[in-house]
Amino acid sequence: MQYHSVDYPIIFFKTQEYHGSAVVLAHKLLQNRIKRFLAPIYSLPFSTSLSFPSPRSFPTPAARFSPLFSPPVILHFSLTMRTSIHLQTSPPHLLSPPLASPSLNQDSQKLLCAQHAASLVKPSTILGLGTGSTASLFLEQLSDLLSAGSLHSIVGVPTSLKTDALAKTLNIPLTDLGSHPVLDLSVDGADEVDQELNLVKGRGGSLLREKMVEGASREFVVIVDETKLVPRLGATGPIPVEVVPFGWDYTIMKLKELFKGEIGFDAKLRTVWDAKEGKEVPFKTDNDNYIVNLLFEKGISGDLRLISDEILRITGVIEHGIFIGMATSVIVAKKDGKIEILNKK
Repeated sequence: MQYHSVDYPIIFFKTQEYHGSAVVLAHKLLQNRIKRFLAPIYSLPFSTSLSFPSPRSFPTPAARFSPLFSPPVILHFSLTMRTSIHLQTSPPHLLSPPLASPSLNQDSQKLLCAQHAASLVKPSTILGLGTGSTASLFLEQLSDLLSAGSLHSIVGVPTSLKTDALAKTLNIPLTDLGSHPVLDLSVDGADEVDQELNLVKGRGGSLLREKMVEGASREFVVIVDETKLVPRLGATGPIPVEVVPFGWDYTIMKLKELFKGEIGFDAKLRTVWDAKEGKEVPFKTDNDNYIVNLLFEKGISGDLRLISDEILRITGVIEHGIFIGMATSVIVAKKDGKIEILNKK
C-alpha cells in the first residue's frame, strides 16, 4: 500500500529557553491535535515523525541532542516544529475541505466549528463558556491553545456545573458574573437555529445559566453543525422551560392552557431514570429546578417575542429555552467540510 506524507508545520513559542523534554511534550500535543482534528475528518490511519531545525541553525554545540537527552539542555532559538503525517491515501490540501470524502460525520462537523471559534479568541478575553457536546470541544481547543502558549490571560465564566468541572480539568482559568458582569465573548452550541438566528437551547438542562452568561456578553458566537438549522423553532424537539418544583403540575396545566388550540401540542415533565429508586424521577437542573418540555408537532407558530413574554408571565416559570436576538453570529459546519458564518442582521 502506498503512503503519502504531508508536512504540517506548527510554531511553538519563540526566542525562549527550551529543554529537550519540552520539545517532546510539544510533539505529543501536536499529535493529539492531529488525532482530534485531521484523523476524524479523513477517517484514515496516520503516524507522525518529528524533525528539528538543522544543527547549524543552533547557536551552541550543545544543540545536537536527542529530545530525551538527560540532563536537560537549555537552548535559545526560535523553534519551528514540523511533523509529517503519513496517510494511506493522498489527502487534499490540509486547509481545504476534504474533496475525496464529501460527507463528514456530525462529530467532525462539530469539531470544525469548535476549532474555528477557538481561533477567534484573543488574549485577555473574558469568556462565557457554553455547555454541551460542541461547547466541550471548544473548551478542549482552548486548552490546547493555552498549553501551546499561543493564547494567554483569558478567564472563563462557565454556564453549568459540568462545564465548570471540565474547564478545571483542562486548566482553563475561571471566574463568575459577580466579578465580571460584562463579558467580551461567549461561545456555545444550540439545539436549533432559525433563519433570524433565534435559538432553542437548554435541552441539556442549562438554559437559565446559559441565558444569564450569554446575555451578559458583548458578543455571542454560536457553534453548530448544519442539522441544527431549522425553518422554525421547536421543529426538531422540545422547547425546555425551567420551573420551580413546587406546584409543577399546576405550572404544566397553565402552559397547556396557553397553547390551547395548537394542533399536536403537549407539555411534559422531563424525567430521568433513578437506579437507586428503580423508577423515573424528575430531572433536576443545576439550580435544583424542574424542566417542562414543550412539544410542537411542526414547531412554534406566531410572534416569538409575544410567546416568550406569555410563558414568562406564568407563575412558577423561571426561564425558557427560546433565545431571541441574542446570537451575534453563528458558525455552521457543513457535511462537505465547509464553514459558513451567519451574522446578525
